[in-house]
Amino acid sequence: MKRIFKHSAALFLSAAIIISCLSIAFASQSPELTLSSISDMHYMPREFIGSPNGYNYRHYIDSDCRLAQYSDEILDAALDNIIASGTEYLLISGDMSLSSQLQSHKNIASKLREARAAGVKAYVIPGNHDISMGNEGSPAVAPAYVVDEPGGTVTVAGVEYAQDRRISVEGTTKSQFAQIYDGFGFGSDSTVIARDTTDANSLSYVAQLDDSHRLIAIDASIYNGELFSSSQALEGDLLEWVKEQISDCIAAGDTPIAMMHYDLIEKYKGQSVLMGPNFLNNHNKIAAELAGCGLNYLFTGHSHANDISSFTAGGNTLFEICTGGLLLYQSPVRYVRFTGGDAEFQTRWLESIEGIPDYDNFCKTFFRASVRTVMRHRVIIDVSEILARPLSKYISYEKAHEITLGLMQEIIDYLLDMKLTENVSLCNVLEEAYYQHYYGDEIYPLEIKEAIANIKNGDAFDKALPVVINAIGNNTGVSKLLSGVSPELEAAINKTISTAVTSLLSDILGFSLGSFVENIFIDPAPSDNNIIIINGCAYNSASGEQETFGGDIQAAIIKRIFEILMPIIEALFGF
Repeated sequence: MKRIFKHSAALFLSAAIIISCLSIAFASQSPELTLSSISDMHYMPREFIGSPNGYNYRHYIDSDCRLAQYSDEILDAALDNIIASGTEYLLISGDMSLSSQLQSHKNIASKLREARAAGVKAYVIPGNHDISMGNEGSPAVAPAYVVDEPGGTVTVAGVEYAQDRRISVEGTTKSQFAQIYDGFGFGSDSTVIARDTTDANSLSYVAQLDDSHRLIAIDASIYNGELFSSSQALEGDLLEWVKEQISDCIAAGDTPIAMMHYDLIEKYKGQSVLMGPNFLNNHNKIAAELAGCGLNYLFTGHSHANDISSFTAGGNTLFEICTGGLLLYQSPVRYVRFTGGDAEFQTRWLESIEGIPDYDNFCKTFFRASVRTVMRHRVIIDVSEILARPLSKYISYEKAHEITLGLMQEIIDYLLDMKLTENVSLCNVLEEAYYQHYYGDEIYPLEIKEAIANIKNGDAFDKALPVVINAIGNNTGVSKLLSGVSPELEAAINKTISTAVTSLLSDILGFSLGSFVENIFIDPAPSDNNIIIINGCAYNSASGEQETFGGDIQAAIIKRIFEILMPIIEALFGF
């Protein structure tokens, strides 16, 4: 016992000494700059929500359970906390609006002006939800939701909603965005020392924060004139402009701090394949060039998760600091203290918002129950509609949709309730994943790790596939449907169903299970919330241990899925 005590005491003392040394080393440098970071607030004006339980509204936001109906309360609480913290600057890395509503930006800018009057200067950059999509010359429009008949309801996939409908309201053009955020990196902002004048025609800019730090705000969105094209890139003249600004900053003796909405550095190996639309093309090449220029810090959002990743090139390490979505789990805010080229990061979460004093418990309850909500909207409803369309060539769409909706409900309900261990279901694992993913430091209980292992080794798929195939037969009534029809029609229906099933199994088992397990669940460097970076090396703030971000997470799960699925599909459908 004494030996154990001495050993534990020695470890504790060693950690304390390391942390003390790091703190002393960090504090000994100068000058100092403080800032905070939020992202992906997805603000929605209250007047644009016909009912918080409206079907069309919920179907839009429930793909990841954003708390858009609390937009004002959450943003107000976050800004109050940021002001109280004493930080000088606030970085907002895009997706401020839920979906490009002009009124969203007007409301946000008003709140930012109040924060500026209280001592916090904000800088913004657009994301993919901030400027209306369309072709050049098209009007800028955005969605809103209204209820025509109060009390009207509609039941979809077994859940009752208020009956609402989607309408169009005024959206936001690129010029309007810059006008509304005048003083926050745009318009008359006297701190801006450079703007993008390349053919990329982006809203990128450089701001001098103090005598030793510059902000390089990168707008990687591609536009059709005044409207967003729905794609993004950092290449050609714009990339050269960004590299030139980094070099100029370093030559002046300043520390460059960059901000961009989109993902650049993988949090795990293979992420850019499984979540390709989130990433810039040639992201590794871009990361290498930015790191090679001497950039150490890049603030991003887009992935809605607190995560830190890194890329080293030319002897320099670039850290990407992704801040979780403000309207998601417990609304994270990052606080950063820069001392010369070093930085200390702390993440704090909202404890209360107006009307919800125990916001922590509210979020835990809400997001722990969100898995079935997400799967209902992402898979049951959406996939059933997709599968019903080709079948409607042979039977009515209503009948086809009835079949596919029942099919999807049976499959998803089974998969979610499927036991991976004696006490842990797939739904339990996904609930833990949502919590850990949004929170940041992914540290899983042993029983969850054991359940994840049973997914990774294929045991879960072996149990699930017969049930899935049986559900297809039960809900489609294929034998009854095909009896008495011509061989040509039978072959056409068989081909349609087989194609749908291939897509169905690939999507549900490959994406919903495989990508969650291999990508969100396991983080090789779990210290994503509180770290210190000194001389390009990252240390855990609590333990003092050095962190290595990124990692080689196995991608063999995708191959395993197809090895299991293809023989079954070939046997069933003969192709």
